Parts: sequence; C-alpha cells; structure tokens
Amino acid sequence: MYDSIVERLTALGFSYDSESDDTLLIEEAERAKAFILSFCNLNSIPAAAEPVYIDIVCGYFLRNRLYNGNLSESGISDIVGKITEGDVSVEYASDKSLSLYEKADRLISSLIDRKAELLAFRKIKWQGEV
Repeated sequence: MYDSIVERLTALGFSYDSESDDTLLIEEAERAKAFILSFCNLNSIPAAAEPVYIDIVCGYFLRNRLYNGNLSESGISDIVGKITEGDVSVEYASDKSLSLYEKADRLISSLIDRKAELLAFRKIKWQGEV
C-alpha cells in the first residue's frame, strides 16, 4: 500500500523524497489506520476502504508538512492546480480570492474529511448491560 500512497502524492503534484519523507509518511499512515479502525470499529481496513485510507494518509502527510512550514510555496502551487479523478474534478488555482495556503488547506481538508464514505464500513459496538 506504500507504493499506492506515494503514487497518490505524486498525482497530487507533491515531489516525494523517500529519504526525507518516509518517517513522516509511516507515522501518518499509522495515524490514519488507527483513526479508520477506531471510527469503524474494525480490526483491519477492508479492501474497498483502501482508497479512502490512502487519501486520508496523504491529507495527514500534506497537512503536517504545511503546518510545520515544510511545504514550500512552489510545492503548494503544484499541489493545488487541478485534480481529476474519474468524473470528479477539483480546481483551486483559478480562485484568485484565496491565498496558496488557503487553497492547500482546502485540498488537504477534502482528502481528510472522508467520514461519510467510511460510514458504509462502520460496525455497531455493543455495550454490556448496565
């Protein structure tokens, strides 16, 4: 799944450097996995939820880089241009009222905020008698 995450980051316009980015990516992947497993009350991520997992990992990774100042302005402009996936297209570069930081933050939020899609995998957690 590591390769799929790196491919997704590259598709988003981020230049991934395995030497400097691997540690952070692994941490964020574990964080995303823990979130999904906890939110859905599962023991493992279903294959059908893997694309959502990949997007959440990418969102966490890019947000960490952005908030810590490790994402250059040229890197941000590469990321927030135009993203097309199937019939869905996201374009932030043409919105002149937003700063590059705001555009990147919106894109990152769209990658992370995927609870609606995860609801399909959620299992009910039964509580014991009170």
